[in-house]
Amino acid sequence: MNFISQLLDLLDAKQRKNFIVLQVVVIIMSLLEIITLLLIWQLITAVTNTEALQIQTILQPINQLFSAEKPQDVINLLAGLSIIAIIVNNIVAILVNKYTIIFANTLSASFVKNLYHYYLNQSWIYHTKHNSSHLITKIQSESYRLSRSVIMPIISINVRLILSLFLLVTLVNINFMITLWLILIFSICYGFIYYLVYRRLGINGQKISFYNKKRFRLAHLGLDSIRDILLFNKQSYFTKRFDNAVDNSHNSVIANDHLAQMPRYIIELLILITLPIVILYFSNNDLFVQAIPLLSIYAIATLKLLPSFGRIYLNISTIRSNIAAFYSVKDDLLAAKNMGVLCQDNKIEFNQSIEFKQINFSYPNAVKPALIDINLSINKNKTIAIIGKSGSGKSTLVDVLAGLLPPNSGQLLVDGQVISQQNLGGWKQNIGYVSQHIFLGDMSIEDNIAFGVETQNIDAIKLEQCIEFAQLTQFIGQLSHGVNTIIGERGVKLSGGQRQRIGIARALYHNAQIIIFDEATNALDGITERAIIETMDYFSQQKTIILIAHRLNTIKHCDVIYLMDKGKIVDFGSYQHLQENNDYIKTLNDI
Repeated sequence: MNFISQLLDLLDAKQRKNFIVLQVVVIIMSLLEIITLLLIWQLITAVTNTEALQIQTILQPINQLFSAEKPQDVINLLAGLSIIAIIVNNIVAILVNKYTIIFANTLSASFVKNLYHYYLNQSWIYHTKHNSSHLITKIQSESYRLSRSVIMPIISINVRLILSLFLLVTLVNINFMITLWLILIFSICYGFIYYLVYRRLGINGQKISFYNKKRFRLAHLGLDSIRDILLFNKQSYFTKRFDNAVDNSHNSVIANDHLAQMPRYIIELLILITLPIVILYFSNNDLFVQAIPLLSIYAIATLKLLPSFGRIYLNISTIRSNIAAFYSVKDDLLAAKNMGVLCQDNKIEFNQSIEFKQINFSYPNAVKPALIDINLSINKNKTIAIIGKSGSGKSTLVDVLAGLLPPNSGQLLVDGQVISQQNLGGWKQNIGYVSQHIFLGDMSIEDNIAFGVETQNIDAIKLEQCIEFAQLTQFIGQLSHGVNTIIGERGVKLSGGQRQRIGIARALYHNAQIIIFDEATNALDGITERAIIETMDYFSQQKTIILIAHRLNTIKHCDVIYLMDKGKIVDFGSYQHLQENNDYIKTLNDI
């Protein structure tokens, strides 16, 4: 019951309401099944023993309603009502099945969307702690297993249980002892078999989750590193590991499917052995004719109960096989459900300065802090450089500025206004970020520049201006499809300088007041680097530019240079001041 309670916690109010409606419809379907069964029983009784019609008080109101006085009239009436009941019952069953499928698939789509929304709205720290392939596995695989192989089987079990309960109650009223034996036989057989396979189903289910996660991770790793795989001829290493994950997952699915289907054949075997024995017993008995109605209703009920019990067992086995998927995504789905509606913050205006005030930051589980007592001020439309050895805290500093990392203590202020979680979205609208490895999607140049804007909503005039400012006009003019050219996954069809320029154009299109260049020119050749620096110089005095760089040519024209070491700002000033007073600048002169 605790598991069911936890599962229901994942549903919102509308989904719970639909679930209740489904239960009501199932009860109606079960009642129709019972009415159909009773009508068929009465029909068989009437055909085999017309004298019994005189004492069937249950039929008297029906006979009077339809003016059925003669035995043959009653038989005809029962036959007609049975046919109508069978048709109506099957129509309702079809509708219940359709509604169940719609409910389960709608729930599956809801889980997938909720997880995707939840992950995209988590902090950068969250994503540094969670492997992206594992998150994709939860979205694409585990949420699907939860809805299709846990929730849908639970609904199916509920349908079958209600139907079976109604049938058994009816049979108990007809013949208590026979029904009791029937319940005992089915319960013992299915219970014993499930006891034998219970542990194996759980182990295989955990294996499926483990190897699915591994399969997604290896698929991403192999395709993301395809260039290195081809260069080092390591295809066999990756394909062997991927094949192993697929085979192990596949074998676990096969084993669980086999264990889930096994009882059906055992029960059918018992019934097929029992049936000739019962017929043989009654064939040597004078009560054979009188027993036909009783045998018939139990035969019909068994035809209904056998698949019902079989489906119940199969669904329980399926749930047991896939329960690991539920526990894999449960916490994230609950968090997504409670996340609420995200609002787009109004843009925070930046008119004067940005101030870091006693800011400290440490990464989770890190031995040493990444930033220690950072105090600095950045005036609008100035060009700032942040330099230092690798690991000194440069990228962490600009990540705090960009709102990717929340400081553990201290304040980030813009024109005196404190930046917090409540207004962070409005502040991010001022930031443009150009990194050494800028992300470019496998889409057109215009879609990459206007990143996150629907193609039909892109401002063509604004796009053209940004392309010109980023010095991309000549390059795009040489392309047969112009801005509609597809640039390949991660911009594989472009040079390093072209990728950086698209990054600059992107920042400009989104009206970034602050453009951060995080070691954006480190991997470029000298000519391309000079062209990018010229672009930066063009925007100086128009935009606030923050550079993280190691090369002298990149920083020598900056208004202020901050030198970092071990998470602290150890020196700052103009290039000339640092050149005269700091040994680190002298090492840059030698590069």
